[in-house]
Amino acid sequence: DVVADIEALANSLDIDIFLVLGSSSGAKYALACAFKIPERLRTCHLVSSAVPVELVNDDMPKSMRFFSIVLQKMPWLIKPIFWLSYGKFSKSYSDADKFLANITLPLQEVDKVLLKDEHIKKEFWDIFSESYRQGTKAVAYDAKLDIFKNSWGFNVEDIKMNNIHFYHGKLDEGVPISMARALSEKIKDATFTTFEEEGHLSIFFNGLDEILVNLR
Repeated sequence: DVVADIEALANSLDIDIFLVLGSSSGAKYALACAFKIPERLRTCHLVSSAVPVELVNDDMPKSMRFFSIVLQKMPWLIKPIFWLSYGKFSKSYSDADKFLANITLPLQEVDKVLLKDEHIKKEFWDIFSESYRQGTKAVAYDAKLDIFKNSWGFNVEDIKMNNIHFYHGKLDEGVPISMARALSEKIKDATFTTFEEEGHLSIFFNGLDEILVNLR
């Protein structure tokens, strides 16, 4: 149903044909557009794409798989856990170190080292803390879509659109590359570009120029 919101935005701006880019957990919203309104899209781009839980494999860190299984069995824990881990630290920049440390906990060093740059750290804070501005409910709801089976609302195999492009860091531990590749292989004619030295977040800083060339 997010597609209706995106169409409403495009219509209000008098844009008939456009492209979409989804990153990480946002990939499912971009793919929903490719599934539902392919006639309005030039291209669909997916960076560090999350995958349906059905495609989680043994490359996912054991701690993250355990965490996911616990939340599947006790979904009422999702909101309080997200509040205690992230939401409570999202209100003041004085808590930025704790907030961002929790956000990047499962990621590789290539991602964590970005936070040593004060400018990048502030950018990450602005982006991630905005998600919690109105509370934890929406972020917890979004997380459920990546935790429960058949929760995306469509089958990626049913996407008929061409011009779908994946970009993924080989060092990504948030979403191991094998999982993202498995997702891309379910979509006919999708392309997959690997960034050998990048992780889940660093790809946006070190691979953005190449991605933008494709967008253009």
